[in-house]
Amino acid sequence: MPQAALPLTFAGFATPGLPAQLRPLADLAGAPLRPSRTDDYTQSGRTRAFDVFVDGTWRATDQLEFTAGLRLTHENLTSGYQVNNDNAFQTLGFIVNSIPGYPFLPSGGKREASATNSSWDGRLIGHYEFSKTLNAYASVSRGHRPRALLLDSTTTTTAREETVVNYEVGLKGSLAAGRAQWNASAFHYDYAHFQTTVQSLGRFTTLDAGNATGRGLEAGLQGRVCDRVSLFVNAAFTSATFDNTGDNGARQQYAGYTFRLTPRRTFSLGGTFTLPAANAGQFFVTPVWSYKSQHYFEDNNASFAYGLRQGGYGVANLRAGWRSPKGKWEVTARAENLFDKQYLIDAGNTGGSFGIPTFVAGDPRRVGVSASLR
Repeated sequence: MPQAALPLTFAGFATPGLPAQLRPLADLAGAPLRPSRTDDYTQSGRTRAFDVFVDGTWRATDQLEFTAGLRLTHENLTSGYQVNNDNAFQTLGFIVNSIPGYPFLPSGGKREASATNSSWDGRLIGHYEFSKTLNAYASVSRGHRPRALLLDSTTTTTAREETVVNYEVGLKGSLAAGRAQWNASAFHYDYAHFQTTVQSLGRFTTLDAGNATGRGLEAGLQGRVCDRVSLFVNAAFTSATFDNTGDNGARQQYAGYTFRLTPRRTFSLGGTFTLPAANAGQFFVTPVWSYKSQHYFEDNNASFAYGLRQGGYGVANLRAGWRSPKGKWEVTARAENLFDKQYLIDAGNTGGSFGIPTFVAGDPRRVGVSASLR
């Protein structure tokens, strides 16, 4: 059934007490209004990149070697933006599109902007072998993300090139005649002009969030306890936050906030237990438990007001099965998220910019059985 048009009879819109951009609504008094209005926008981008790189290793002595690499990059960037307004009701469209901050202001057709960007990435690594069971390394590397062209209906701005310099030192070794291997490392990295994606009134745009710093420690141990048992354990601590001040000494917008999806602590523990079945092969069980501490889903941790964070949680997985004597046949049963832990892997998304965030849940418990023949 056709929907009847509704008249607008609020002549009070003409009162001087209203914002100037709303007063023209008085002209619509008594005019039929459609029940809906449609606007949409299109963003486009094209990148053409040329790279030249070289990488090599020099063995200074039997114990000491150096690796160095360099990559030169030249990029041509083109970005476009166009608003496709619903002009079937032009009078209302003109008024709505005149409201400051409205995300779909007329663009007058497709707007384009281009830029070029030249940058470099590189690495330098030193490796020293103290003995057959102990070696050390140190490295420094630089990476980049090209500048971003940001267009809307009337303006063109540029997010500067993002760069990161990473420093890392570490040790690796083995124990018990090679039955166990261990590693430990420490790292520090500095970001300049960190690019983050923000959502505003349903639109995604790139923001230059300024400078940021990360540092942390990682360690791991794996090996065979006996012929039937092997174990592993890994742990890491990471502190990655936006600096309080930028290059000009002014306080940054995200000062002190933590990177999205970056828990401070992670931990995993697992192993494989085997049980021979005489001449009928062997049974095996592999339990694994992993843990992540609290983390945010947006670089703007202020979105915590909507609960856009995940508290610390652990997930257990289990595999068990039978393997034939020569490994030709294998039958395995598995359970992922064994205890059906409820947790989030993402939150916020487009709805977050309107105060109605959406949430993406982690997988519930899943069980399955598989068979393989080699």
